[in-house]
Amino acid sequence: MFEAYKCPDGQTVLFGFDEDTLYVSVTAPNSSRIGNFHFELIDEHGEPISVLEDAGQSASLRLAVAVLDEAWNGRGIAERVSQLVSDEMHLPAAVDATLNQ
Repeated sequence: MFEAYKCPDGQTVLFGFDEDTLYVSVTAPNSSRIGNFHFELIDEHGEPISVLEDAGQSASLRLAVAVLDEAWNGRGIAERVSQLVSDEMHLPAAVDATLNQ
């Protein structure tokens, strides 16, 4: 799925979300990739579980990798990505991670 997100400064970025891999790519208005986010499913003990196996257990999301071009920090992108994945997967909101440059 794809979603356009309007940053507080008026610029729009595009999120591409792959539900099978829990991967979100972030593209700038000029079509260059500016970041990516990878999530993983975890059980109640914080152990990773497979997104492809439905064992009927409770799960939540954890943000495993967050990479965003430094020039785009502070525009609400990471927060919106976490909310997007949480909403699409119908799971509790992802835990924030430190952005890796």
